Amino acid sequence: MKKLALVFILVSIVSTYGQNIQFVNAPNGLIIRKEPNKTSERIGKLQYGERVEIIKQTEFPLSIIDEGAEINGFWTEIKETNYSPKGFVFNGFLSAKAINKGNETENFYLTKVPPLMIKNYWNYIMNSIEVKPAILYLRNKQDENLSEFSVSEFESFDNTSLYELGNKGLQNVKNIIVVKINYSSCCSNHYYTHLIQTNDDKILELPDFDYMHCDGPEPYKNYLFPNDTYGIKDKILFVNVQPATDSIPENIEVLKTFSFNGKSITEE
Repeated sequence: MKKLALVFILVSIVSTYGQNIQFVNAPNGLIIRKEPNKTSERIGKLQYGERVEIIKQTEFPLSIIDEGAEINGFWTEIKETNYSPKGFVFNGFLSAKAINKGNETENFYLTKVPPLMIKNYWNYIMNSIEVKPAILYLRNKQDENLSEFSVSEFESFDNTSLYELGNKGLQNVKNIIVVKINYSSCCSNHYYTHLIQTNDDKILELPDFDYMHCDGPEPYKNYLFPNDTYGIKDKILFVNVQPATDSIPENIEVLKTFSFNGKSITEE
């Protein structure tokens, strides 16, 4: 009987102190405090839709009024991330379901710029308030963060695009993922990130590049993989493409060549 009681106690401890994943559903973000009380020092802020890992829920309750509605919950301790410290947040603004999803493909999705960050941008500028960049996350369908991207030029930010290219003939590769962040001003500016997902789910990143488009057929940069036209086995070519016109055929100029051995990328 004592052994059974001990097992029950251990299970209870794991349940109380075990880690789980939640997502911030406070439109203006969620404040992180040093200690679990409203007067404690503010040490950080989570953005809307951000993924957090919970260390434990405390026994300290909290009730707040938000837009006329009462929200009840507890102070909850969260782990440190790349952009926020370890601390305590109010779990009344945490959700078990991922939110703020943007572009989605068969195996991945990209989070969006939180709407209020764009809405508040000019107000912050006019009042000399620091404007922090929005962090977008590439996630798999298990809601795990695979990569992240920063957006700070809110005045010209347009949208994002997400693509899956398959393995394109690369050995030990499950998928090639392309994230494109688009800006519009006088011309269109596009920033590309190519990520290689190996069969063991390791993520490798190729060097980013950008493309400005104003009018007409203009030269552009791109990556060519083994299965592409002009592709080479076990090579990744970074090229400049001169589009075809009525009188001039398409021209490909190789700018850089990368070798891929199934595990790592090396520039030649």
